[in-house]
Amino acid sequence: MQLLNYKLSNDTNVKIGLRIREIRENLGYTREKFAELLDISESTLANIKLGRTYISQNILLVLYSKFGISSDDILHGTNKTNTTQDKINRIISSLNKDDCRYIYKIIIDILI
Repeated sequence: MQLLNYKLSNDTNVKIGLRIREIRENLGYTREKFAELLDISESTLANIKLGRTYISQNILLVLYSKFGISSDDILHGTNKTNTTQDKINRIISSLNKDDCRYIYKIIIDILI
């Protein structure tokens, strides 16, 4: 992926940082937990949010694999849908099989 081999403008970095913050907030994670899920430090997350640090390809891959958020959504802000169903789908896609079974049981218990 040669996507980030060029320097992004500071303005672009700030926009990306704001999108990352919006994603984190919409998913309902604290800064600490979100940084842990991305396997980065809180200070790195803060620097991305402020536009001081470029977002890495690894972080883009983690955001896609754990939450289904594409690099286009992050880099260009193409996805503006953020319904409750979208949020639930992103959270569920980040769970392991055992957690999914547990959540499924809870949902079934509520509906019955």
